[in-house]
Amino acid sequence: MSFLPSVAYKLTDKLSFGASLNVMYGIYNNEVGINNANPSFDDGELSMDDKELGWGVNLGLLYEIREKIRLGLVWNSQVDLDFEAEAEFSNLAPGLEALLNGRGLLDSTIKVGIKVPQQLMGSFFARVNDRWALLCSAGWQEWSKFGQVGIGIDDTSNPRSITTDLDFKDTWHVALGAQRQTSENFFWGMAAEYIYGGDLDVDVQSNVPVATGGRGDVAGSYEDAATVVVGFYGSWRF
Repeated sequence: MSFLPSVAYKLTDKLSFGASLNVMYGIYNNEVGINNANPSFDDGELSMDDKELGWGVNLGLLYEIREKIRLGLVWNSQVDLDFEAEAEFSNLAPGLEALLNGRGLLDSTIKVGIKVPQQLMGSFFARVNDRWALLCSAGWQEWSKFGQVGIGIDDTSNPRSITTDLDFKDTWHVALGAQRQTSENFFWGMAAEYIYGGDLDVDVQSNVPVATGGRGDVAGSYEDAATVVVGFYGSWRF
């Protein structure tokens, strides 16, 4: 959830500038199953819960090429959310509980650093006549940074930290739209957006055989993953 106090200023007859402070409230809730490696016990569980504030900025430019034709550019900065929560374990088999306790992990604090990606978008608006307007936009989102998650563990014997890379890919999108003014106070429009995610590879290898409680391997890929979004909207002014 973001709170965005904003300001805009018209620099010249054709160029306007806008800026906002992005105060982001993040909620982290994670529940992870733990393999007890003991057929007499169901899975245990590790749960973490935290809330954190992050800060960023949004900047925008709007340029009027000529009357009824405008170009826009918007940049949203990255927002860092540094979560920190006590590790809460439940339903652990006695052997695993003793092992974690001996390593000081039962009373540990886990830190999770998540980056909300920066993004850049350019847009174009042209009013064809009194009824119709055409719109388009293109943008980029840095999801590769979102996939780089910093994990820190503070325990009683050996504080340590790592950064795990989930190998997320940056995304691009292109959108086209049209808008129709049906009266002085009402207009409606539609838009179609194409989001390209690239190739998505999955390769998770298990270190424990399935016969002894392991989860098995998951490997494969989704080639040229993409999403198409179609939307309709309207506005009525009283």
